[in-house]
Amino acid sequence: DSYDNLRAQLSVAHQHTFRRGFALRWQLSGYADHLVYLKSAFSATNNWTRILKFAPQVLFQASEAVRASQRVGVRAHYVTYDFEYIPGTPKSFSSRTFFVNDSLAARLTSRTTMTMNYNLELEEIGSLNWDEFTTRPQVTRVRHWLFLTFDHVVASRWRFSPGVSFYRQTQWRHEATPRGMERQPAGRLTTLGPQVRLTYERAPHALLYFQGRQQMVFSA
Repeated sequence: DSYDNLRAQLSVAHQHTFRRGFALRWQLSGYADHLVYLKSAFSATNNWTRILKFAPQVLFQASEAVRASQRVGVRAHYVTYDFEYIPGTPKSFSSRTFFVNDSLAARLTSRTTMTMNYNLELEEIGSLNWDEFTTRPQVTRVRHWLFLTFDHVVASRWRFSPGVSFYRQTQWRHEATPRGMERQPAGRLTTLGPQVRLTYERAPHALLYFQGRQQMVFSA
């Protein structure tokens, strides 16, 4: 009873198989959400959220033991406030992201499978003028994720999966200078560490697992 929402979502996907083991899939999706608070005390944050994403993906299976995929896409996220012209209210902003997702799975032996996932994101956040559909960059971020796992079948119901994870985020600020807008370093964060998972599966009645992770964090 405190707010109303109007949501709309549309997603279109298509896949074409060129030959056995090689296919192209693409997806176009859109999302809109209008949030309206019924109490005047919160109405300054009434807003529209709009998200548009396009992501083609290549699927490749070289053999029964090796399969890979790569997805490349763009995502635009816009948030506009209904009363941003009033002093002290939130201002509209946008986030535009280019991303790459790579995955590789290879069966090394009859009992061991290697899985590697790599993600890359280039994100630009800035102020937004929806009427003129223009943005002014404020922050740029580059993110990397890497996950490497070896899944080993110890016994008929036991799996042991050691691995390692890596994450890095580098950030810049866009500042106005006498020479115009310039990008200034605003810090870097890196996390690195091993991880392990022990699984016991007795389908369809039970699934138990223990998972542990240790991370080292570096900031600059």
